[in-house]
Amino acid sequence: MMRLRLVVVCGLLLAATVSAQDEDAYDPDSEGMGEEGDYGGEDGDHGGGDDDYGGGGEEEAPPPPPADVKELMSVEEFDEFLDNNDASVIGTFTATEIDDPDAILPDDWDEDEDGKWETPKIENPVIASFKEISSGASQYRWAYSSAPDVLEKLKSKNGGLYLYRSPRFVSKEHGDRPRERFPSTTLTEASVSSWLADKSQPLVGFFNFDTKSRYLGGPTAPKQPVLIIFLNLDFDANAKNVKYVLKRARKVAATLKGKLSFALAPLSDMSYELGDYGLESKSTASDILMGLLHRKAGKDSYFGSADKFSEKTLAAFAESFLAGSLEPHKVDDGSSPPPPPDDEEEAEAEAEADEADVVTLTSDNFEEIVGDAAKDKLIEFYAPWCGHCKALVPEYAKAATQLAEEAPNVVLAKMDATAHDPPAGYEVSGYPTLYFVKAGEGSKPTPYEGEREADAIVSFIKENAATLS
Repeated sequence: MMRLRLVVVCGLLLAATVSAQDEDAYDPDSEGMGEEGDYGGEDGDHGGGDDDYGGGGEEEAPPPPPADVKELMSVEEFDEFLDNNDASVIGTFTATEIDDPDAILPDDWDEDEDGKWETPKIENPVIASFKEISSGASQYRWAYSSAPDVLEKLKSKNGGLYLYRSPRFVSKEHGDRPRERFPSTTLTEASVSSWLADKSQPLVGFFNFDTKSRYLGGPTAPKQPVLIIFLNLDFDANAKNVKYVLKRARKVAATLKGKLSFALAPLSDMSYELGDYGLESKSTASDILMGLLHRKAGKDSYFGSADKFSEKTLAAFAESFLAGSLEPHKVDDGSSPPPPPDDEEEAEAEAEADEADVVTLTSDNFEEIVGDAAKDKLIEFYAPWCGHCKALVPEYAKAATQLAEEAPNVVLAKMDATAHDPPAGYEVSGYPTLYFVKAGEGSKPTPYEGEREADAIVSFIKENAATLS
């Protein structure tokens, strides 16, 4: 588990921003307050004092990448932000800016000549602290708002910190709460991170690279095993199958609560991991596969089922594991580094890759480049730390170079999804995620689910590009 280093203390209820007592008329059936000491950073289990989360004088590791914190300006943006496979963490504040307390009226200010002096504004320091805390838990989705209609919708008169579980996975019938409210007026990185880890997942939730640690915990503090169902997790195009799987998964999960966790994972994004479970997908559009991951004594054990998915086979798979009658397909000792030759070869290939023909996208140029109707575009959303992304670098670069010579109206581009927010229509739940946008007005992005090798990418482009037909 990543050691949480930074301890940032901020009072959500500070000065004019928030009052000392929250008078929100929240719905107790929708959020769990708990006792303030549970996560409050004082004597509670999740505080930020001289425990494992504190300083201690050890050499600090490099800071984590900053979380992408979005400001929600309206109820519509709030609803859109919540509509995601993953949970949402939202801070509410009564003001985004305050008067600069250090500002001083210049000695030579003349109201007749210069007009009435106005105190310069600065970002609300509470929001600045909120953003700093979010950087220590960058695997979550963070947003904040001071829009009056958003605060009214949340019944948050004085501000607060809220966790919204994904509406796609919440089942009130099975006891899932749509919302939780942080139960203290004091925030620390350690207390907030621990609270999120405890509260973010519903009975059957979402499993990907970002949520994995929430299910498994750290090497020294593992959680219960997680049974994962891999499928085409498109809630629109594959709605019936997703509903079918969720319904049966919840039935089984409800009977084994406290023994196993249950989650659904996007098959296309997790294709590289299937081999760990001894699984193989023949069709990412229709396959439904079952795997189980158990972390114990610093080792991850992977189990897979060859049976066709049903409520009966799912229950049998779970019960067989709990009975100890399954043998893992793979046991991974997380304390042992990968074989050096492979690491060296991969690093050498990445370093030697010529990415001159790969276009780098940012939030500023995305619309200009991807919105060019005269060109076909393949877009990779990646994370700099992602091993699979690094392995793709030379293959993607090779494909881009070949296409630059043979198809000048085809663009291969990439965007760092940890530094820039993927635009609407591009759902990124794992890395790397690739989308193809065909040339033409009004073209919609479609996921690229082919092999991640240069020849396969070039073949896909030649078969699907409108500019080559």
